[in-house]
Amino acid sequence: MLETLLMSIVILGIGSFSLWYAGRLALIRSITLKKAFIITLIGYVGIGAARAVLIYAGYYKPGMLWLPILIGLLIEGILVHLFFRENLLKTVIAVVAGFIITVVLILPVFVIAGGLWTYFNMPRG
Repeated sequence: MLETLLMSIVILGIGSFSLWYAGRLALIRSITLKKAFIITLIGYVGIGAARAVLIYAGYYKPGMLWLPILIGLLIEGILVHLFFRENLLKTVIAVVAGFIITVVLILPVFVIAGGLWTYFNMPRG
């Protein structure tokens, strides 16, 4: 359980940094890391809530994680648009680029974590 908490904190931190950096690349001048953290947190909670609702409704099947992620990105896009009052093009660029940067940064973290997990759980003897 501690491992899950640590990985979720790392993923939230990477997602927040990615949204902040993508917002800077999209020329959203008023974006701060604190606001990006709050927007990312709400978006990730939206992903979990959408998955829970889909499971409860009986619609969720294995391999359908794309739908909750799409709903989470939509929530992030709406929040970025409402928080920063930028045009739709800058909002879409910031959210999509933030998602791509998050995926690119998280994949090596998962690979390293899997290697360490395997190493520390090797039988001693």
